[in-house]
Amino acid sequence: MQAEAAGTGCSQWRGGAKALAVAILVLAAVVRLWGLGEQSIWQDEAYSVVLARQDVGTIIERQVEDSSPPLYYLLLHIWIRMFGDSELCARLFSALLGICLVAATLFIASRLFRPAVGLWAGGMLAVAPLAVYYSQEARMYSLTPLLAIISVYLCHLMTERPSPKRVAWFIVVTAAMLYTQNYGVFVLLAEGLYVLARRKERRDARPMLALMGVVGAYLPWVLVLSRQVAQNTTPWIPKPQGRMLFETLLHLTFKSWRLPTTGFLKSIWGIGLVALAALVVSALCLVLRARRSGDASKQAAIWPVLLVLFYTFVPIACAFIASYSKPIYVPGRYDTIVQPGLFILAGLGLTSIRMKPLRKALGVLVFTVLVISLHSYFTTYWKSNDREIADYVARNATLSDIVLFTDLTITPFMYYYPESSLTTLRFPRGGLGWTPKGAFTNDVAFFEDEFRLIVRRMSALWPQKSRLLVVFKPSPVLYQRLKSRLHEERWLRFERRVPFKMGHNAENQVSDILIFRIVEAPPVYPRTTNDVTETEMR
Repeated sequence: MQAEAAGTGCSQWRGGAKALAVAILVLAAVVRLWGLGEQSIWQDEAYSVVLARQDVGTIIERQVEDSSPPLYYLLLHIWIRMFGDSELCARLFSALLGICLVAATLFIASRLFRPAVGLWAGGMLAVAPLAVYYSQEARMYSLTPLLAIISVYLCHLMTERPSPKRVAWFIVVTAAMLYTQNYGVFVLLAEGLYVLARRKERRDARPMLALMGVVGAYLPWVLVLSRQVAQNTTPWIPKPQGRMLFETLLHLTFKSWRLPTTGFLKSIWGIGLVALAALVVSALCLVLRARRSGDASKQAAIWPVLLVLFYTFVPIACAFIASYSKPIYVPGRYDTIVQPGLFILAGLGLTSIRMKPLRKALGVLVFTVLVISLHSYFTTYWKSNDREIADYVARNATLSDIVLFTDLTITPFMYYYPESSLTTLRFPRGGLGWTPKGAFTNDVAFFEDEFRLIVRRMSALWPQKSRLLVVFKPSPVLYQRLKSRLHEERWLRFERRVPFKMGHNAENQVSDILIFRIVEAPPVYPRTTNDVTETEMR
């Protein structure tokens, strides 16, 4: 398929291509390191670091309770032991992984096809707003796609020329992907489909045995995952809707997580999406032309294209379908595991266009939309007010106060002030990184149980503790109910409200700190079997 999809990495890199590859990696590093430690850590990042401060056994135990595997947190544990856990240091790990992701995408696309495809794919990924965002966040969303694209490439190598070394590396990298994020299961499924599709051509059992080896390595966590699915540890995820597929495409290309949307951005995103869709269709046409050609060499070159297509679209389709049973589909979050594949297809589509002016025009158009969107991310996006909230509590609360955190707003405070001696409570109860399902369903009985537990704790602390500071998060509705109930209680006198500007990730942000005076003894509710110790409340 001439300069289309025929190359299998044999094309020689020229001096100009090498220089451009270096420039792309420098650009990727600059945008990922720019302002890395300036913004506040927010709740999910705080969870990552607070958990990573624990010992290895505690990390694994906590993740058994949560909804994601433990590998990223174990690696972050090692990282912060070596380099510290400030905002800059905690995020630097993700930034370096993000740079490696660009390098891996550039190299792998070049090897699967030819250098021009790698340069286009790596260049687009270098300035993709969502990829930059997750490179500046202390979460696993840079590590997962890095492991995924390497796993996909190893799957190709293992299928082309199986060897013990390639099989072993495939098992190790793919198992690491699965122990980083559960969406890796869908990438493994895509790889399995690819191996099955090639069984008639490659009558070698080793690729299938390698897949079985990965499943065996992942089996211990499958038992944990089945329990997590049964317990619904992600009740905040909505049921799937068709528009989510469009949102996935928009996030994987031009839109960052929670980036404020303007009319201008919507317009250029629409133009950019049309251009990208045309490029992906152009890549698909390569497969159709090769199948019709009857040329054996061209037909053999279809396989890398099919592998990238499987890697890009099978996980999205599987996750979306699975969400009808158990909602797991969040556009712009877990689906980032396939982002490199989308840009490889776009690069492949660009290089397949034979009209040079059209090829350059489409490439410049896509890059322009990416750069404008990235500029918007750097100039308008404000992640969180959690550092400001934590500082206010630390400066203004005293040892005679009770600080009541709604939901996970307590986690950033634990990150910024791990040695605080303040008396803190959390409403409702939950794990370090998860919220009970009742908080999202606005269940009246659940609210009453949790409220009475909090009041009973405050009753035990009164009169030594005479003031209540409520770190108030307005979403979900359960916390509005808490706010109204506190204002109704006769043993509390409302003193003042301290408002805060909310970040763009608004549903996870604190809007106010409400200050009450405890004017008389709180009522003593009878204890129940659902009670917990003071340590568990903290």
